[in-house]
Amino acid sequence: MALDLLDPMTTDSDSLYEVIDGLPTEMTDMSVISSVLASRLATLLNLFARDTIGEGHTDVLFKLPTPADRNRRPDVAFVPFTVWPRNRPLPNTNAWIALPALCVEVVSPTDLAEEVMTKVTEYLTAGVELVWVIYPMLQVVIAFDSPTSAKVYGRTDPVPADPVVPGFTFTLAELIPSGEEEPVAG
Repeated sequence: MALDLLDPMTTDSDSLYEVIDGLPTEMTDMSVISSVLASRLATLLNLFARDTIGEGHTDVLFKLPTPADRNRRPDVAFVPFTVWPRNRPLPNTNAWIALPALCVEVVSPTDLAEEVMTKVTEYLTAGVELVWVIYPMLQVVIAFDSPTSAKVYGRTDPVPADPVVPGFTFTLAELIPSGEEEPVAG
């Protein structure tokens, strides 16, 4: 759904958007479990790496250096200090020109498989080194290091972040304690 950012009648200030071919496009809402999982993962990344090699962020819009005009908002992104030094002021713009080394998409029930794979391909084409697609309800993580190379990890499998965040691993069991993965009405 395209948004008119200049018309307050068509713009919900609480809506998140991406820019596709120059047009602001409203994103679908994340489920509670997907939002919480993204926050937990960014926290783990920051606890592990923020004092040394980089920082994890949620819901930041990034200007991708691709032939197509794309500003994408990964659910989690890791930006190394080699890309954006720790003491460099953050930009006061809508889209950050820093290229994350790791992008994460946490799949919600409203996400379409084709759209998720389009984002994965765009991230990797732009130069992102590693992309994780997390399916909370299926309890799997798919790690891509190219558009045609992926590895699948289950609930208790350690998911490595090498070479992006050397030594960092997580499991879905850490992010979603037993029982949280069950659908809850309401």
